[in-house]
Amino acid sequence: MRPNPSGDRNRDPASLAVGPQSPQETEAASDASPTVAELRLSAEDLALASSFERRPDLSIRVEPVAASRPAHPFSFAWVGGEGGDADPTQVRRGRGAREDDDVGGLLDALAADPTVDVRSVLARRSGMALCELGFCDHVSLVADVVTSRDGTVLSASATDGEWSLRVRYATREALAETVSTLDRFDVEARLSQIGCRSGSAGTDLTEKQRETVAVAFERGYFEIPRQVSLEDLAEELDVTHQALSERLRRAEQALLRAEFGD
Repeated sequence: MRPNPSGDRNRDPASLAVGPQSPQETEAASDASPTVAELRLSAEDLALASSFERRPDLSIRVEPVAASRPAHPFSFAWVGGEGGDADPTQVRRGRGAREDDDVGGLLDALAADPTVDVRSVLARRSGMALCELGFCDHVSLVADVVTSRDGTVLSASATDGEWSLRVRYATREALAETVSTLDRFDVEARLSQIGCRSGSAGTDLTEKQRETVAVAFERGYFEIPRQVSLEDLAEELDVTHQALSERLRRAEQALLRAEFGD
């Protein structure tokens, strides 16, 4: 496990809460308010570091029902590539053999990783495989810490050598205590988002999604009528129009989740 780079073992958990700037924000962000936060943990601190070394394009998307099971955390997940932009609900044409080879290579990387066991492959779809996974005891420990203060894991994924856990807590104090406890286990959990369940939280966008939405907005893609076509926007971003469509759709889902909840 990677040591805490700051070396500070006595940081105040209360400092993790994002301080409001007005009386109205103070009321909305009180300790009694339900809080949704995104915790980011390196693969070195959790699992799959070896897999990401072998296949940097690896993407893991845990099934929601499996994300909230601390006794058997992340036991069912979609395994794919393309830096996490693949969408298992979309069937793509004309890439069958190449996608099968690619998924096979990703599964080989997982098979050689001591932190995970690929117990079975349940389904294959558009370059991804739904797998039953068994993780090492350390992952169960981290999952137990994350959920021990009535935390509910809403989603879990891993890409670019990093895990992202979106977790709901009854209070910000519970979130702060969770991060502090992980720190004592030498697990650094970085808060990339924090906010109230009412919708004031930041949106759950990846860096690629945020960049894509920003460019699309600047070019007038969301205007009526559109000022740029999907094909032209895809060419500017150097991606296929299908990949761009999927990325925009996933970004839209993330924005809607942040506004209206799951």
